[in-house]
Amino acid sequence: MHTNLDLSESFGVNTCLASAAGLENLRRSDKGECLFVGELAKPLSAEKFAANVKEALGCEGLRYTEVKEKIKTVALCSGSGGDEIFAAAAEGADALLTGEIKHHEINAANELGVCVIDVGHFKSEDIVILPLIERLEKEFPETFFTKSSIYSDRIKFL
Repeated sequence: MHTNLDLSESFGVNTCLASAAGLENLRRSDKGECLFVGELAKPLSAEKFAANVKEALGCEGLRYTEVKEKIKTVALCSGSGGDEIFAAAAEGADALLTGEIKHHEINAANELGVCVIDVGHFKSEDIVILPLIERLEKEFPETFFTKSSIYSDRIKFL
């Protein structure tokens, strides 16, 4: 069920993540397993795009790289999507937005000229919960749905 929610083109984790990141013209990539590609309305620096994403997701911190002057096309894969870096490059993406990326994948991204925005696994997926609750409440009005107010992945930033 989790992967189906990730891959849903009409409503899912990646579509909610893309919306929060301000991406338009979202489409599912045919080059990667779970990769989506969208565009920013206007190009932004990696720092500005990362700051916007940080605020939109309520992240305490995130990691990002600056290997391009401006970002316009963004590939994204929620959760542990760092392995999609090669598909992102094949799509001509300026950046990959994901929840986890490994060291060697960051090195590859740097060589391929693709910026990385790593928001953390939990933050990249939690974005779907409130919209999912709203959708479920409409479908099943006799059932009460709620989001945990205490769960956290407990990641802190210094």
